[in-house]
Amino acid sequence: MTTRLSLIVAGFLAYGLQIYFYLEGDVIYLIHAAQHLLHGGNYINNFFETNPPLILYLYFPVILSMQFFKIKLILAVRLYIISLALLSILACNYFIKRCQLNTRIRLNLLITITLILLFLPLCEFAQREHLLLIFTLPYWFLVLARIEKAPIPFFPALLCGISAGLGFALKPFFLPPLLLTEFYFCLREKSTACLFRVETLCIAGLLSLYALSLFIFQPDYVQVILPLVSKYYFIGSAETWSTLLDRPPALFCLIVALFIPAFCKILRSSTLGFIFSCTLLGFILSFLLPKTAWYYHVLPALSLCILLGALLIAEAPNKLIAGGLIVVFLSIPVVYGLHLFNSEVAIRNNPALNEVIQLARAKRIYCLPTHGACSVISAYTQAQYVSRFPSLWVLRGILKHEPSLEVAQDEDNFLNLLFTDLKTTQPDLVIFDNTVGLPRFKSSQDYLTYFSRYPKFNRFIKDYRYLKSIGPYEIYIHYT
Repeated sequence: MTTRLSLIVAGFLAYGLQIYFYLEGDVIYLIHAAQHLLHGGNYINNFFETNPPLILYLYFPVILSMQFFKIKLILAVRLYIISLALLSILACNYFIKRCQLNTRIRLNLLITITLILLFLPLCEFAQREHLLLIFTLPYWFLVLARIEKAPIPFFPALLCGISAGLGFALKPFFLPPLLLTEFYFCLREKSTACLFRVETLCIAGLLSLYALSLFIFQPDYVQVILPLVSKYYFIGSAETWSTLLDRPPALFCLIVALFIPAFCKILRSSTLGFIFSCTLLGFILSFLLPKTAWYYHVLPALSLCILLGALLIAEAPNKLIAGGLIVVFLSIPVVYGLHLFNSEVAIRNNPALNEVIQLARAKRIYCLPTHGACSVISAYTQAQYVSRFPSLWVLRGILKHEPSLEVAQDEDNFLNLLFTDLKTTQPDLVIFDNTVGLPRFKSSQDYLTYFSRYPKFNRFIKDYRYLKSIGPYEIYIHYT
């Protein structure tokens, strides 16, 4: 009863924290795409999203709750994610109680899990990586219970397998932690027979059915989007190694990973410590492979660092070492978290963005080169974001790609889709967001010059005139 009451209080505090943040534009756009999919839309004609459809399916409850309870998108998302997080914490607690852990470790873990799922995401609340943590955290404690031969009823194991399967299936890059953990399990048991458990069979079955469903129900994603993603998305979004290592959360995770052998001495062959270490290495691979260390991409690895730290603190031989570990494992998350908090509060109070929000109220809007500002505007006002594109991600990759006839053909095809979209939707405002540029593009004039090679764009833009610049935003208005 005390645990549940504490979690309810934590849920209210998490909701209070989120009031200070705008909901992330990626989340808003994905819900926008999920609305199209729920009402019969598809990947090409209604949205041009890089993510496979599972994340859209997982946002369906948000849309249905908006329709059924007549609540706004922001409230629906926050209530949905906080509810899922609380259920995940309860599931973790269920399996932790069945493991051979002392009271101090159990309490440390439960508090840490609560902080990770409800507070650590900050401005990246409800992102795919946040959902990954929510759906998979109970699985790691179930693995520990299995290794310790604790009796686990069939139904909880089945539910945990379904939940973990949903988390791992969100992106292919989420699979390394699962593979490394199961590899460790096999090494420890000195047999592959341990792979055939209720939860692992459930995960494997769900992944297989999901992959098959893509070919059956979402052929446009497999045949059109996926080839473009593999060819252009990652080359367009990949960061240099120097940029990646310059991000404090990513660097912190890499340093923690280097010290895993030293931590193992403190943990005295703790099974949970080895599980967390395998999971951490897997989550580090999840952001190193695509070479993107944005905060939400690093969030799972950062969470495992903090969980590993909580375990180390509980196992520390004396108070001096425990105090040192607290400083080490909380310094970067707390300092960087405060930095993010201050940055997001500044964005929310940004007079330029607030002026654009007021100008776009109750209008049809289109943002280039990315949806960011338009998604926020559409979620917090009556404006309607009418583009099928989350960003010009194909064009970004093309501009970084080696020139060829095939690349030139892809560029023409993509831009014709973009111009058809603009002409069909006829937005009231076209907003050029210069906070996020493409290679060689610094202002709206660069885009207009580049696009003017295409007659279809020229026929569209003749009905628009430059209205004004508000901070980094250049706005064109439909006037006929």
